[in-house]
Amino acid sequence: MDTLAHALYGSAIVAHTRDEKKIFTAAAAGMMPDLVTYAVALASGHNLHDVNLTLYYTTHSLFIPTTLLVILPKRWKVYAVPYFLHVLFDIFTHCNSFSTQIFFPLSNLSFCTFNYTDHWWAWELNYGVIILLYYVIYLKWYKPFLRQGKPV
Repeated sequence: MDTLAHALYGSAIVAHTRDEKKIFTAAAAGMMPDLVTYAVALASGHNLHDVNLTLYYTTHSLFIPTTLLVILPKRWKVYAVPYFLHVLFDIFTHCNSFSTQIFFPLSNLSFCTFNYTDHWWAWELNYGVIILLYYVIYLKWYKPFLRQGKPV
């Protein structure tokens, strides 16, 4: 799954709060595994494919979001969920050298259900679900406030 989709799913988790800071933070948490990898690639002057895949495997392991769920204070735990979803979605949508090694570094176990970049329908289905998700969020948590003339 692409980084923007991860951000959109992450922000949807807290969209009901209508708190822009929380929504932005959840979006950033959803993108975090990719952002860290991209930042190191950019800082090192290499493209993503040349970066040591150990960093990619580490940021996409379930150990990081699980650890965050354990160590973060209660009010911050919600931001570990978008990170966890990022890894979970990538487990089933990444193949070949970018397969998500679920329990890295203890295991190189990964699945190759399909590679989302190779299938047009995966993009359309994914963004169709996102549009539907945000429409439901709008109907449930935003439209009632707009009808009452209250600020969103």
